[in-house]
Amino acid sequence: MIEEILKKMEPYKTIHRQIEGISGGEFLKISQETFTLQNGETLKRNALVKRNTDAVVIIPETKDYRFLMVIQPRPFTKRGVTIEFPAGYVEQKETLEESARRELEEETGYHAENMKEIASYYQDVSCSRSVIHIFHAKDAEKVTEQHLDDSEMITFMEVTQEELFELYQQGLIVDANTAFAIQYLLTLLK
Repeated sequence: MIEEILKKMEPYKTIHRQIEGISGGEFLKISQETFTLQNGETLKRNALVKRNTDAVVIIPETKDYRFLMVIQPRPFTKRGVTIEFPAGYVEQKETLEESARRELEEETGYHAENMKEIASYYQDVSCSRSVIHIFHAKDAEKVTEQHLDDSEMITFMEVTQEELFELYQQGLIVDANTAFAIQYLLTLLK
């Protein structure tokens, strides 16, 4: 079955990409691109191009099985504030794991020796090449104070597994990256 599916995908693979223009600001740009597919068809698409392409989401779990969540303003959401797992962009010349460790420490002051990537996915396959990488950080412990960027306003809290799932079920967690990480965590806990 998989072989049949792969064969059906073949004509839609990109064999050539041409960037026709880029506009926007320092953090976010829009690229106008033309793609030639293996079947000879062409597609014109706009792509979102972020300054830092990939990002990490960290599921920090303390030694006493509590999870760290961050609260921060998100003005484009209905409430204007969200509850999320710590997350951030991968900086140049930084490995994914280094980025996950840095973001965890910056946003919470916690460190975890036991850090493992458990999933990755594209942020939005219709207009972005950005990949989100989810890390599970076990045995996280407080080692320092937060080190936030000037533009960040973040507080954090520890929640039990039951509280985490209740926040999710009550619709208080609306961030897609955190929601996906919780769903993945549920499969790991089964």
